[in-house]
Amino acid sequence: MKVKLHHCYILSTSIAMLMYFGLNRTSMPWWYSSLHCFVWIIVGLFCLNRRRLKSLSIGPEKSIFFLFGTPYILFWFFTILAWITNTYIEPGTISRSISITFQYMLILFYVIVVGKLFKGNLLKYTFQAAILNNIIVILFAIARWGIKDFITVGFFPMSEYASSWTLDNLNVSAFLEVHDITFAFGFFLIYYFLFYEGVDRKKNIIICILFIYLGLKRIQLAALFLVISLSILIKGKSKRGIKYWSVFVTVGSLIVLLSYIWLIDSNLIEQIA
Repeated sequence: MKVKLHHCYILSTSIAMLMYFGLNRTSMPWWYSSLHCFVWIIVGLFCLNRRRLKSLSIGPEKSIFFLFGTPYILFWFFTILAWITNTYIEPGTISRSISITFQYMLILFYVIVVGKLFKGNLLKYTFQAAILNNIIVILFAIARWGIKDFITVGFFPMSEYASSWTLDNLNVSAFLEVHDITFAFGFFLIYYFLFYEGVDRKKNIIICILFIYLGLKRIQLAALFLVISLSILIKGKSKRGIKYWSVFVTVGSLIVLLSYIWLIDSNLIEQIA
């Protein structure tokens, strides 16, 4: 089989998504994901130039810059304001802020370049990379702890045996709880449930639910159910009604979330309990 460019993208992206590798959960090098983005920016620009595309100019990407960049503009504004109002600033704080901003700007250009390179197939290839990533994680877990412990802890987390395992740092649950990629499957689930209409829609929805469940983020499924239900409710309204319902849901959600944070931060919830 001839290896194509998107095969390389799927493989390298699945590796870049790994938090750990090997049977002892060795941490991935901190620089690998940044190197992955940089290499694909170079490869993408080279391939787009060979195609002699005029699409290298910024068009709809302006909205991506606005959505992605605005939080960082505000972040830097409030950060500098905090620096001005404080008499002492640790040097590490400045260098860390610059490093984080550089990494996220790199990700921004990476998304734009690979988006132009793979066009409508980008989501499909990224989804396949996420699946491959989780398969690698599961294989590491099975190789380290065995199929019996994987099934018990992964599929029956409320069992007494599985609960006893969670007291140990290095166990099946530690392998499966991969955080970032599990949350990413939530966005894929929203996309496939609400927007995608391909023949493999149901299969992809089941895959998303399965990996969220195995990733030990079961409460995420409840949150996704609420989001999808509200979206279906809003979409069922008239165009005029959507505007008001969207505002109502957004403001209502913010009030609930901020109230919850306030309850936790003020220790009031402990007093009530």
